[in-house]
Amino acid sequence: MKNLNTMLSKNYLYRLAISIFGIGIISLASALFFLTDLGADPYQVLCNAIHIQFSITIGMANMILNGTIVIFILIFFRKFINIAMFLSLLLSGLIIDGFVTILGPIVNQNMPMAVKILIVILACILLSFGVYLYTAPSLGASPADSVGLIIAKLVKKPYSLIRIFTDVFYTATGFLLGGKVGITTIISVLLTGVTIGVFEKLLDKTKLIRYVKKN
Repeated sequence: MKNLNTMLSKNYLYRLAISIFGIGIISLASALFFLTDLGADPYQVLCNAIHIQFSITIGMANMILNGTIVIFILIFFRKFINIAMFLSLLLSGLIIDGFVTILGPIVNQNMPMAVKILIVILACILLSFGVYLYTAPSLGASPADSVGLIIAKLVKKPYSLIRIFTDVFYTATGFLLGGKVGITTIISVLLTGVTIGVFEKLLDKTKLIRYVKKN
């Protein structure tokens, strides 16, 4: 029994570590979107609007929006609460602001357009990789993704269909509140889902991912 408990504890720590690493990669992508100033993925468009309306950092805007969603879920849909949701709430905003501070002198809106587009494409790939790592250990979903998952269960429709609705909602609401929609928004919508699928095919059979999925 002791050996079993030890293995389970080790497995859980690996799962936590991979989820946290995934959050870090997602946060890096979000920081690159912000610094290139060509728009953002749907959720970050809404975060960008909060950043503009309240004159706060983009990381703080993420924390406020994530926190609002988590409080709403705690009140009305408590059974959907999970550890990954709190990891995202506590870490993503701080990491985004950290990357913005570090990369700000290098990556900015004054760079040539071709370079900024290349950075956006790289950021979209990083976003997909981060989402894959974040979800692979099956510790739950981020606040943003939890909204779609809850709606999908309530209306009994596929999450892929509801994801379209939530992406449109985040983008439209963010745009109406002053968030920037641009080429990044289009590229992220087109690339993210496909690229996550590529990472699933490439990494699902690796020793580490197979290990953390034994939960």
